[in-house]
Amino acid sequence: MGCPPPSPPVVTMDCPGSTIIGFPPTFAATASQDVTFSFYFNSGLNPVSTGSGTSATYTPGKKTLPGTYSVRVVVTNSNGSSEASCSWTVINPFTSEYITQYCCCTNDCTDPEDFKDISAGPCIVNAIMRWTRYDRSSAFSNILSRCKYIDPADPTHIKSFYDDTNWNLLVYYAAATIAGHDVCALDLGGDQNDINNWLIFQFGDLDIQLGDVNGQLPPPPYGYYIFIIYTITNVCCDSLGIHVYREPFKTWKYWADGEIEWVENSGSSEWYPPLAP
Repeated sequence: MGCPPPSPPVVTMDCPGSTIIGFPPTFAATASQDVTFSFYFNSGLNPVSTGSGTSATYTPGKKTLPGTYSVRVVVTNSNGSSEASCSWTVINPFTSEYITQYCCCTNDCTDPEDFKDISAGPCIVNAIMRWTRYDRSSAFSNILSRCKYIDPADPTHIKSFYDDTNWNLLVYYAAATIAGHDVCALDLGGDQNDINNWLIFQFGDLDIQLGDVNGQLPPPPYGYYIFIIYTITNVCCDSLGIHVYREPFKTWKYWADGEIEWVENSGSSEWYPPLAP
């Protein structure tokens, strides 16, 4: 009798299940023999990552949009091949609500007369609400915990800027000089001077791109505009509504030709919107 054929390699892979957008997991595969690893994303025919030895890893892109995806690893050597797969869900925690009525500057915000109509310029309050909710903004909870808004889907329902989940994400308030548009930016980790390491979002738009012709931050007709990520160091209310004291943290120029240039912080520290006289 001859020798039995060698056993083919066996591969296993850790499956993370689900993660929040911006923070992809690392898929770690381990093989029982020295092999060549090939990772495939969704139904792609070409590997997105390869490796060799008895272990290898693959990390999807930071800006993979919400949805459910498959990650498959195939291992091969002279003894044969085997594979393992995982299902991965990307979760979007960010509300798509478009606030047009809010209240921050009274004790209870229960009277409809207390709510301000901001439909003519809603982006600043929408950005503050998102910064409040996802960064948690606990340093200013004495004011922000009292901030409420009319549910856009149900005008009889009043909702709080805070929700019941302590997201504790590194969310910043941000703005572009073009049309004075205000958004939020999630720090994805890595070099903070690289715009690709920030997820810019507002309303129902995730991963807003500087210079997107059809997006919230279109290119300038000529020259450049400034995009600034701010730290907020104070919050107050007056007869005009809520205000934040914003200090430039990271700054880029977006040029009409599509170039994105990081620059030393420009712009001034200020109350925004301006305080009542």
